Amino acid sequence: MGFILRSVFWLTLASIIVPAEARLGYTGKGAGGHEVPFSEQVHDTAFAVWGFATRLAQTCDTNPALCAAGQNLMSTVTDTGASLLKEAQSHLPTPENPRLADAISHAQQHKKFQARIE
Repeated sequence: MGFILRSVFWLTLASIIVPAEARLGYTGKGAGGHEVPFSEQVHDTAFAVWGFATRLAQTCDTNPALCAAGQNLMSTVTDTGASLLKEAQSHLPTPENPRLADAISHAQQHKKFQARIE
């Protein structure tokens, strides 16, 4: 365990100290990662998302038990979240209408003021 922690520490330190161009293999002659056009970055991102979705669909075709377990997990999470929300709402006091609260306090102030005058 100590070896893994030391390895993570030294690799993190090396990744901070060594410049990104040297880590990623860029040279002064070629384009760096910061010079890639935005449209190409968007295209690569969309391609990666599409690839992930197709792999996920293939996984559901080859292993339907995994997809069923994922659906059960999502339904359990949403049901638990809904029940926690209902429980929290039942414990919290219902907020008063601010206009009604202002009208009640104004009426009480008016009666006190009227009593002082009389």
